[in-house]
Amino acid sequence: MSTQSPKVDHFKLVALRIRIELMLPTGPLQAACIRWIRQQCTENKAARIDQVDSGWDVSMHGVALDAPINMSAFEIIADFLDYPTGNTLPTYCSGSGFYAETYRECMTDFVAAYMQMWLETHLLWPYVCDEQSTMLDAFDDYLVLHDLSACAYVERLALMPFPMPRLVRAR
Repeated sequence: MSTQSPKVDHFKLVALRIRIELMLPTGPLQAACIRWIRQQCTENKAARIDQVDSGWDVSMHGVALDAPINMSAFEIIADFLDYPTGNTLPTYCSGSGFYAETYRECMTDFVAAYMQMWLETHLLWPYVCDEQSTMLDAFDDYLVLHDLSACAYVERLALMPFPMPRLVRAR
């Protein structure tokens, strides 16, 4: 008989389901990430990073270019994740005013949203609405502790070969 609370037992079961159903190399999360990468590469323009030293701080600005993203330049997914989106965001840190957003931040946001949707379907359904927010906060801590966070997943995904789109032959 388990001496842990039913909530902890439920967390363990959901974490096991995350490992088995969601995070397998052939799982739905990886397939969604590959589609997301291909979509970003075909819909967005190339970008570069410009460094600006204002005397008070050093900023990195993303600058969008009028050219497509060169997908053949990426060997592994990490190469793409370190590529700039063309957006510039504030750092809120003294000495470094702005930074150029990369696809790593965007991918982490995408994975976190996908996992949130998956968790709401698989973790929260037995709980009433008032308990759902508390459950998600507690489960987020559990995921980080067990290396199942969105950031951890993106770092593992980054080591994979870059998924070049399949070419369609003209007939």
